[in-house]
Amino acid sequence: MKFTDVVQADIVDMSLITDSDHATIGALLDTSYIIRNHNKATHRRMGNPRIKYKYDEMTHELWKKYKEQLDNNLNPANIWALINQPNHSQIDINNIWTMLQNGIDDAAAKHIPKDKAIVHNALSPAKQFDNRPRVKVKYSRIIRGIINRCKREMACNQSGISNPEDLNLQIRNVNGKLHCSIQEV
Repeated sequence: MKFTDVVQADIVDMSLITDSDHATIGALLDTSYIIRNHNKATHRRMGNPRIKYKYDEMTHELWKKYKEQLDNNLNPANIWALINQPNHSQIDINNIWTMLQNGIDDAAAKHIPKDKAIVHNALSPAKQFDNRPRVKVKYSRIIRGIINRCKREMACNQSGISNPEDLNLQIRNVNGKLHCSIQEV
């Protein structure tokens, strides 16, 4: 385990709950590289980027060419000989599916406009926000609002900030909730 695997960590004062001077430590660790299935799937995705077909760009002429190519790919006698057998083994079924897949993929690659999908291992934006401590994010936004208000008012008039008691009340609230010591205005 490396230090970079720590996504978020916090030390919480437990004096109100346990009536002692001990603190509780909580940490969120990234263990995705340890999970075998995730690692295997990632390598599979990274090795073969997914192809997105642009069907909306297909014209009647391209569909006609695709149909002709598909007919040519699926017309070899060996695929029909396998399909028309009275009994099929698992190997026969696998061979039929492989021939069908290869024929369809080949025709699509030649005649359907395509784009490679972007493959990345980053967390989606929605999941990135889930790892942030919600209370701290809430109060950091309040602090940012106080700072922006002070900057605006200081730029507009040189006499000072109007209604500093309101800002100081908000700052005292943040200090109490986060156990910090932000100076009042």
